[in-house]
Amino acid sequence: MKKLVLSLILISGFIRLYAQEPVVAEKNSIVSVGEATLQNNEWLIELKQPIDPDKYFVMLTPVNSNVVLYVTQKTAASFVVKSDTQPNADFQYMVVYRNRKEVLVESEKKE
Repeated sequence: MKKLVLSLILISGFIRLYAQEPVVAEKNSIVSVGEATLQNNEWLIELKQPIDPDKYFVMLTPVNSNVVLYVTQKTAASFVVKSDTQPNADFQYMVVYRNRKEVLVESEKKE
């Protein structure tokens, strides 16, 4: 009888485990903000602390001009902002750290 009860408990545990689905949980945090001016079509921005380049992204906003800005040479310690249209453009930037991890959640029953 004990073996039967133990077997049922183990089987129900496996069923609950397989009923869970991995879901990506994402926590974003702002790690740096600032203003700068391009000099000769580029500007190097150094980060305060090293970050995996695949785990952060940069948001750029031109100030008082309609200019195309883009990020190049993204490393753990810095990145370069460039423009092909205006050599001395003012801009603001925000660096956002993206921390993703998979967590298990119980799947909802579909009717």
